Amino acid sequence: MNCYEILQISRNASPKEIKAAYKKLAMQFHPDKNPNNPEAAEKFKKIVEAYSILSNPVSKQQHDKIIFKNAYFTAQNNKVSFEYKFKFQSAVDLSEQYEAEMAFIRSKGINPNKEWLGIFFIFALGLVILLGLSLSFILFFYGKL
Repeated sequence: MNCYEILQISRNASPKEIKAAYKKLAMQFHPDKNPNNPEAAEKFKKIVEAYSILSNPVSKQQHDKIIFKNAYFTAQNNKVSFEYKFKFQSAVDLSEQYEAEMAFIRSKGINPNKEWLGIFFIFALGLVILLGLSLSFILFFYGKL
């Protein structure tokens, strides 16, 4: 469970920002305001749990170690770079790590799909050039045989 995503805040949020996000979401999903909505009650429980974790410095530190344990992030000039330690215990760890990375990227205002589109375009262009050169090479030598 990523408490930052539940409270819709960044990892660098101050205690005041954490409390403000908690109050806003708690008021929105409180069972008294949504009496016939079991989904709102469940969301409210998650919000309360996330706040209880992030409002305590010790539990917040433990939470961060679990959620962000396998990646180191740097962000400068709207570019994000990663350094991984591949020590995942299970597929669940990998999934949680991916979600944490995507939350971090989005918190920096970067659209990951847009970044990957550029990389894909460069790869596709390189592949077309490579195939064209291979075809030219084959035709050149085939004409000599």
